[in-house]
Amino acid sequence: TGGWGHIDVDNIVLNAAIDITDPTDSDGDGIGDNWENFYLGDLTRDGSLDFDGDTLSDLQEWTAQTNPTEADSDHDGHNDGDELFMGTNPNDPDSVWAVTFHRLPDGAVVVRWPSATGHVYRLQRTLTLSVPFQTLGGAIQPTPPENVITNSPAGSGAFYRIQAE
Repeated sequence: TGGWGHIDVDNIVLNAAIDITDPTDSDGDGIGDNWENFYLGDLTRDGSLDFDGDTLSDLQEWTAQTNPTEADSDHDGHNDGDELFMGTNPNDPDSVWAVTFHRLPDGAVVVRWPSATGHVYRLQRTLTLSVPFQTLGGAIQPTPPENVITNSPAGSGAFYRIQAE
């Protein structure tokens, strides 16, 4: 009856959502302010540094929407820079760079691997690991998201590798 009551404020929880994909960029460094504040704490960085050592600048991390404080955003064992270079998704732990092979009935081998624009690939083969690999054909242009090459029969077996440049 009359007077002031007491409110216990120790148990108040505030929930707020911040859109870190919002492109608003008040400092002109090409990085959205919300993302920059969320991951880097303020707007003082210019986007050129690599905070987590994954070879991606803060601006490249913003573009890829990866975590600039962790070298491996999806925790799959491959750093974000390597994943972008090889054409896999650094935000998806199931997106990994792997070469797959399938032998056709005539003995030819179908070779598949993830590819990314801006790279050139070379398919190499050797029949035994005691001799050097030989490049099959020339430079292979990327056909993202995947390159597929069918190689002529190599006898009873062969070892293959892909070089990316």
